[in-house]
Amino acid sequence: MKSKHILGLDISLTSTGYAVIELFEDGTLKLVDIGRIKTYAKDTDGVRLKKIKARLDILFDLYPISYVARERGFTKGNLATQQIFKATGVCEMAVAEKGIDDITQYAPTTIKKYLGGHGRASKEDVARGVLEYFPKTVFESDDVSDAVAVVLTLLKDKGVIL
Repeated sequence: MKSKHILGLDISLTSTGYAVIELFEDGTLKLVDIGRIKTYAKDTDGVRLKKIKARLDILFDLYPISYVARERGFTKGNLATQQIFKATGVCEMAVAEKGIDDITQYAPTTIKKYLGGHGRASKEDVARGVLEYFPKTVFESDDVSDAVAVVLTLLKDKGVIL
């Protein structure tokens, strides 16, 4: 049976969550890989960005990823914003190097609406929504469950799943 692999990202410089989900022709889903790319504040931004890119390169080598979705950036404060957008830039570069020209982006409120029931849903509500699709999964952090939520949002938004 044919399938497609989708990469979901919850990007930050400190802990980028990722999820690779396989979508089969019959609409079934398989969670193939999840995790987070943890970096350390004591390292330079360059070292941290290289670590993020290296892990993304490994994911693209392991899986035939054809779609990528991420949470759209938002602003908290000047330094935090700069760090998030540095990490976003390196993620977009890694994806473009693999021949995928577009990353679908979703606002945090859209992800919360699709998985948590409303645009102001809590992280816990979103995680519960993710567990409806992958009930036996244990997530290392909310960065990881958020990355899965991004892929599920893409699939819900495109009408692939309910």
